Amino acid sequence: MSRQDKWSLVVVTCYLILAEVCYFACHTFGKFPACQLDSIVAIMKPGPYFWTMVIAVGICSMWLLKQDSNYSSLLKRGGRRQMLFNQWKRNAFVAVWLSSVLVIGTMFFNSDLRLNNWDVMDSVYYTQTGLTTEQNTVLLFVVLWLINIFRCFVMQGVLTLVWWSGYNLLIGILPLCAVSVFEMIFYNPAIFLRRFTLDYPVWIHKNLLGNMALYGAIWLLVLVVLSFVVSCKREFYGNEA
Repeated sequence: MSRQDKWSLVVVTCYLILAEVCYFACHTFGKFPACQLDSIVAIMKPGPYFWTMVIAVGICSMWLLKQDSNYSSLLKRGGRRQMLFNQWKRNAFVAVWLSSVLVIGTMFFNSDLRLNNWDVMDSVYYTQTGLTTEQNTVLLFVVLWLINIFRCFVMQGVLTLVWWSGYNLLIGILPLCAVSVFEMIFYNPAIFLRRFTLDYPVWIHKNLLGNMALYGAIWLLVLVVLSFVVSCKREFYGNEA
């Protein structure tokens, strides 16, 4: 990543941390004892996720893709396909970084809570499901982290696809925002954030995890194929994104 890319990532990281601070300063779990797992599940819901990760990914993608818009960038990358491949690698790095910031920041801002209390009846998990679970705590955190990475990677993939199609990035950002707002208001149909979620019911109905994995593989395959198809459409003559 270039120096400008790194500075862009620093600014977006600062925004993400500030958004987390504001959210957890206002959020409460009610009278039942919560744990850090509950905090991560809460911030992954459509409302808070929109104000944290969706906006962070949108800002980051606009800045990073803007720097790829001129012809010199294409020559430096060694051609269209090589540039596209480098962008996918960069997207993966950004997804891992921002997801790590989200999860670690959430744990830090809720460090006074237990890591996991889903194995007792006096918990938020029990009030939501009527059950307890003996799932490994590390496994639960890792799965939540991986879902965050997937969400972030797909959002960047959509914006990368729009960019290669030659359209203004707002054409990609506005639908992402619209879907997030829709899923804030309506529980069904599950489109993206509610489709790829680890809310409490997912841990009870194990088939939901399998369906999520299948849908995820399809989403990734479609994004990759479409990206290579449209990679020949963009003209590199200006500096606009």
